[in-house]
Amino acid sequence: MNYKESAKILKEVKKAKKILVNCHRGPDSDSVGSALALSRVLTSMDKEVSVICPSDIPGDLKFLDNADLIRRVNCSTFDFSDYDLFFIIDSSTYSMVTGLKDGDTPSISTVVIDHHISNEKFGKINLIDVKTTSTGELLFKIFEDWGIAMDKEIAECLLTGIIGDTGSFQYQNVGEGTLRIAASLMDAGADKDKIIYNIYRNIDFKEIKMWGKFIENMK
Repeated sequence: MNYKESAKILKEVKKAKKILVNCHRGPDSDSVGSALALSRVLTSMDKEVSVICPSDIPGDLKFLDNADLIRRVNCSTFDFSDYDLFFIIDSSTYSMVTGLKDGDTPSISTVVIDHHISNEKFGKINLIDVKTTSTGELLFKIFEDWGIAMDKEIAECLLTGIIGDTGSFQYQNVGEGTLRIAASLMDAGADKDKIIYNIYRNIDFKEIKMWGKFIENMK
């Protein structure tokens, strides 16, 4: 067992029928990839799942399966009471979840899963592992605790999160454990090269022109 909290979280999942998962404001690859992986796992457990975000999903992450199903919402008017359980992932504060300066956490049961040392532990259950490189890596360990069979879609979403938050494994916090997890995800069907191309090399021409003008004005 990687985490003692895994069993507590699974117990909450089993009790719930409708589950909400967030992507944080200005979502990055770890936020989107982790949310989609978690959604896929929860759906396979016969749960009704919605993924919400206060911002638009970046175009370079729309290659992920079901990225188009992430709903942009206004959290100040969104009805959280329609759901039994809220997974708050990759978000160290509740304002990261909503994109708003103020606001209380909803009255429904909340599970916070994150790897940032700044996390305020504002959930009913908090699983914070600052030694992991990403929420994608953390979720891999939780799914392992739950006995989840890894398929290509889950693997590709998790590896997207890991690659994005490690700079393609360049950062200092990447160790043997992270590389072993990445290898396991590739064995399950995740396409490392496709992920890297979409995150780092598939740049829109308008963005290239913008950077060209920016550099030119620096002269």
